[in-house]
Amino acid sequence: MEYLETWILMGYVEKLIQNWPLSGSSLDLLVSAERQLKDARSSAFVDSRAWACQALLEFCALKQFGFDTTDEPLQQLAKEAIQLGIDFYYGDWATEENIIKWCKSQGWEATDQRTTIEISRCSTVSDPKTLKPWRDALSALILLCTMFQETESRAKICDWFGASPKPEYSGLYFETEATTIVLASFLRTKPMDGIEKLVAEIAKCKRPYALARLKLIHACFDGDQHVFGALLPECLDLFYKSHKKKEPCIMTDLIAVDESTVVLLARDKGLVIPPLSEKQTWALMSAESIGLGGN
Repeated sequence: MEYLETWILMGYVEKLIQNWPLSGSSLDLLVSAERQLKDARSSAFVDSRAWACQALLEFCALKQFGFDTTDEPLQQLAKEAIQLGIDFYYGDWATEENIIKWCKSQGWEATDQRTTIEISRCSTVSDPKTLKPWRDALSALILLCTMFQETESRAKICDWFGASPKPEYSGLYFETEATTIVLASFLRTKPMDGIEKLVAEIAKCKRPYALARLKLIHACFDGDQHVFGALLPECLDLFYKSHKKKEPCIMTDLIAVDESTVVLLARDKGLVIPPLSEKQTWALMSAESIGLGGN
């Protein structure tokens, strides 16, 4: 009963991920998420602040699939993770002093420290947006802010971004990744300059998943029930297809993060969620799905 594969073979989750073998146990996944959160709370450099929101999302995913999770209240952790996320984007952590401290904490030798400083000087310090892992952190933060009704924080995070994201490998094509920026453009306090150009770039690509996500986002904010109802199941099917050759290593890999956000926003706008299969439904996260009620 310890290993996650055993749980999958014994329960209903098998129907959802029967071809997605997961390595390790639920305990391993929980320990890893807790380590991420600890690093986010204590580290003075680079990605670690973004790890808090991803750790919390992993706690939520474990909860959704029926596993025990952290003893700390998720609502309390959400506020902390979101604040760390804001500091990740707006903070002044990308200094040479902090870089050296971080390198030393990793046990790196002087040569590796100098290389890291030079890389960071060319990118992080002069232009932070070129090095920070924008996509996974942004997706996680938008969903967490939406689930836990932190709308002001969500707007602040989305305000940070421009319409010219750098490609970031996440197992998806760039056009699919960039739809997250399109989603963020609707959640800001002010219009995003250049978003029309990014939308046009995505719209002319031939990636089915990117095109479906783009149309789903616009249908949500346009209040187009017909298009939204038709595209949500399609997007969820394409979500699974986009990962069919990728073995998930964490529970969050089983969650369609951006689609989950769009569904919560659509409900708030009065749109009706279309009938979904069990497999499609399990890809969506909400306060209800993690046992908190609400959306």
